[in-house]
Amino acid sequence: ESGANGSVAPKERVDWLFRRVLARMPSEGERTSAIQFVTGVADANDSGAVDPWAQFAQVLLATNELIFVD
Repeated sequence: ESGANGSVAPKERVDWLFRRVLARMPSEGERTSAIQFVTGVADANDSGAVDPWAQFAQVLLATNELIFVD
């Protein structure tokens, strides 16, 4: 679902990142935590120097789920 300005809704962005990085959909809890993380980074970063979505992508890339393969 897109916002009024054509931007992608946070839920859709989280789902897309999970599919691309971890090859699965997030649970509801993961989705909620992800949106809270991105919102918190954006609120703490008034200057806009750090892209909260880029930081979240880095978090997913650093997960044990991606690093260790059975």
